[in-house]
Amino acid sequence: MLTLLDKQGIVHDLSPAYSHESNGVAERYNRTIITAARALLTGLPLALWAEAIATGVYLRNRLPH
Repeated sequence: MLTLLDKQGIVHDLSPAYSHESNGVAERYNRTIITAARALLTGLPLALWAEAIATGVYLRNRLPH
């Protein structure tokens, strides 16, 4: 796998185990999804939390970035 990554010019960095806070990109994405879910749930019951998360991810994946 490392040979393939090297051949494609991809830098493979390992992060320490169980330290999710060291991956700022993933943390920001999660925060964006949670914020979108909260906005979608305005005035709706919290029982729709899973659907709001799924909708937030769906919308985020289709927005240009």
